[in-house]
Amino acid sequence: MRICIPTETEHGLFAPIADHLGRAPYLTLVDTETGECEVVRKDPNAPHTCAPVDLLIGRVAAVVCGGAGRGAVAKLGAAGIPVLVTAATRVDAAVQAVQASALDTLSVADACAGHHGGGTSGGCHNHS
Repeated sequence: MRICIPTETEHGLFAPIADHLGRAPYLTLVDTETGECEVVRKDPNAPHTCAPVDLLIGRVAAVVCGGAGRGAVAKLGAAGIPVLVTAATRVDAAVQAVQASALDTLSVADACAGHHGGGTSGGCHNHS
């Protein structure tokens, strides 16, 4: 299964996971069976970089992150892509949790309500 994990760096399985899907500078796409990674650097000047949902549709089976906005969770869900919540701090640990089916699905109701840190509630988990 191919998953997307928002990351702070481009270091593949060893990259630190970003706290929030929309604000991550990189998206690390991982095949959970082979460990093969593809790292996509988000273009901060492109439209909709806050929630790069369109980039993920058709490319991944799930998104694994600490938090995501309600709009992104709703749009991904409508495309059949669940958002799984992790407290892992590195990609390899999150992949192991996916392999063990140890993650819960983030609902729209529990996703972040605010924009860029303003008025957030639920779903915006801090890993530290």
